[in-house]
Amino acid sequence: MKKMILVFMLLLTSIVLVGCNKEKVEEPKKEDPVEEKESFQLIGHYDELANQGIDFYFLLNLNADGTAVLSSYNAGSMAGYDARDYKENEAFTTKHDNGTWSRGKDAEGEDAIIIKTTQGTFYGYETNGIINVSNFKFLFYGAYSREATLEGSKTIQYKDYNAFIQAYKQTAPAETPAS
Repeated sequence: MKKMILVFMLLLTSIVLVGCNKEKVEEPKKEDPVEEKESFQLIGHYDELANQGIDFYFLLNLNADGTAVLSSYNAGSMAGYDARDYKENEAFTTKHDNGTWSRGKDAEGEDAIIIKTTQGTFYGYETNGIINVSNFKFLFYGAYSREATLEGSKTIQYKDYNAFIQAYKQTAPAETPAS
C-alpha cells in the first residue's frame, strides 16, 4: 500500500510539474534598442589661393553606413570655370578623400563626430544640430595639404554632385574693353 501511495504521489507530482511548465508564460525577450542610422552633409570652402585661380569647395558626406566621402570642386579660373556634368567635369573630384565616421569622444572626453580619412582623424562638434569641423585637412594637388572648415547638419542640401557644382559654379569675369 505504501508503494501504491508513493507511485500515486510521484505520478501526481509529475502531472502537476508538467502542467506548470505548460502554463508558464515566458517574458518577451528585450531587444537591443535599434540605433538610428544617421547621415550628415558638410560643406567647406578653401579660397586662400583664389587670386591664383584655385577656389575649392568641399562636400563631405557622412553616410548612414559609417563611410565618409569627401568630394571637391575647383570653381576657379585655373579649372576654366568648368560647370559641366560631374562625370565630364575635370574640376570636380568625386572621391577627393574617403574614410569612416562614428560618434564618440575626443581626447578631452567631449562628445564628437570622429572622422577618419587618409589625411588623419578629425573631430566635429555638434551645436544646435550644426556640426563644425574646424581643421579638416585635405590633400592639395597631390603633394601639399591644406585645411578647411567644414560645416553642416543632417539636412542633405545637395542630392547629387551636379546640384553641388551648380551651387558653386563661377563665371569668368567680363572683359573690359581696352581704352
